[in-house]
Amino acid sequence: MNADLAFSLTLLLGVLLLAAFFSASETALFSLRRADRERLQADRSIPARAALDLLARPRALLVAFLLVGVTLDAVFFSVSAGISHRLAEAHGAWAIPAVGALAVASVLLLGEVLTKAIATQAPRETALFAARTLRLVRNALRLVTGPLESALAR
Repeated sequence: MNADLAFSLTLLLGVLLLAAFFSASETALFSLRRADRERLQADRSIPARAALDLLARPRALLVAFLLVGVTLDAVFFSVSAGISHRLAEAHGAWAIPAVGALAVASVLLLGEVLTKAIATQAPRETALFAARTLRLVRNALRLVTGPLESALAR
């Protein structure tokens, strides 16, 4: 395996892990029941305060999730396309649909379905785990999400 391919595969793994984190976090936060939210209100920890802050502006949070998700998907599929092109040159055109199918299956199963299933089993714990990082991301994207949030509110 050459260094280019190793780097691309490592990048794909990192992007897939990030996609899984954001997918699970979104599911967890929006799956919290009233009792979970009340427990968060009573909890004075930093992660609980961060989770409540995120839930106070759900539209901004959703816009941030959408922006991050689309960006991660674009990076993942762009890198996958590069890998399929290199493999097709070396091994034949069959590599293009094979890598494409593997990429789609990876994102759907590992980046979405599995992580959402796990998050629905432990939404409060997942939300607390992710809340501080999510708040940083939401705040960092505020220049972009603010106008989008305003446009959606109309």
